[in-house]
Amino acid sequence: MMKKKRLGIYGGAFNPPHNGHVRAAELFVSQMKLDKLLIVPTLISPHKENLSSVTPTERLKMCELAFSHINCAELSDIEIKRGGKSYTYLTLEELRRDDTELYMLCGTDMFLTLDEWKNPEKIFALATVCYIRRETDSDLSAKIEKRIAFYREKYGARIEKISAPVTKISSSEIRRSIGNGADVSEHVTKSVLDYIRDNGLYRELDVGYLRNYARSRLSEDRYIHTLGVESMAARIGELVLPERIEELRCAALLHDIAKELPVDEQISLARSSYNVTDDDLLSPKIIHSFAAPGVIMRDLPRFSTTGILSATFNHTVGDENMSLFDEIIFISDFIEENRVYDSSKRVRADLLGRLDEAKTQQERICALHLAVVDIIDCTVSHLKSNGSNINKKMMKTREAFTKRI
Repeated sequence: MMKKKRLGIYGGAFNPPHNGHVRAAELFVSQMKLDKLLIVPTLISPHKENLSSVTPTERLKMCELAFSHINCAELSDIEIKRGGKSYTYLTLEELRRDDTELYMLCGTDMFLTLDEWKNPEKIFALATVCYIRRETDSDLSAKIEKRIAFYREKYGARIEKISAPVTKISSSEIRRSIGNGADVSEHVTKSVLDYIRDNGLYRELDVGYLRNYARSRLSEDRYIHTLGVESMAARIGELVLPERIEELRCAALLHDIAKELPVDEQISLARSSYNVTDDDLLSPKIIHSFAAPGVIMRDLPRFSTTGILSATFNHTVGDENMSLFDEIIFISDFIEENRVYDSSKRVRADLLGRLDEAKTQQERICALHLAVVDIIDCTVSHLKSNGSNINKKMMKTREAFTKRI
């Protein structure tokens, strides 16, 4: 009987890839005796918010530099090319071969929540899950053993531990350090650090620059509306998402950046960025939202954060999986102070009243959910009166947010 090849999959944002990632990959290869290791950067992680301005192409390049010395390692853009959220089970299904055994590496935090991932039963059926600890918290040991027993009983999971020294560093800490001008040379390889410096990665988002950019590319009325959305997004963000005010301002300033482009160009940009359906392209008035990420990635790569791309894409019809960040932009576009429609004024008054009265974060978030449903109801009523197409995604958004409430 032919011996199966052992293929390791190491996925993550790698934003940036640091020495802890590199060491984990080396140990994964040696301890699991892998024939090949695939480094798989995510496009949009379902588990984390990507708050940096680094593009997928730049993360791929940094991974190429960081892992190049591992002979059996190959870089894979499978999740970036697929588009949308990077679900692990889809990657494993695509890599499945009769002559290959799959091994998947993850850190402790991811390992402890695997049953909350999309289709966990498929993940455990397709691959041996290998976890690596990068912390010294002894209290976690019991939790890990408990999860191992649970996964084995419920899913018949195959689980292996990768023994490793503690690495007290994270990509988010490195990003912050670079933004503050600190030296991170002990945490990333020289080639990765040189690339970061040469390309000015992880710089602070420049809201002032975007205001000037939007002013130069939008009509006066559209620019005034855009500033209104920025102001409302910041107002709501201060109450429910204060740590991301600057990014919210940037998303607001860019939400209509494709609005006044020719429709043919909008369609081309929409098809080049996120997944769009024929239904999305039936209504010319909303295509600009699907085109916005294409403009941002093409012309403003420093602002291509996951939050900004997702929020600009979803600001017209929403999405059933919209984040809180997305919600704020979706709502702000409808209720900003320059909107004089009766429906906009009513929803604005209702939402701001609820936010003022709310005592807890849960109550504030519920108020946003209610506003999303209210906005969709107003929009559907308007579209029906005009005999216009009603986007299917918008109705799914309404259903999902009604359930959230």
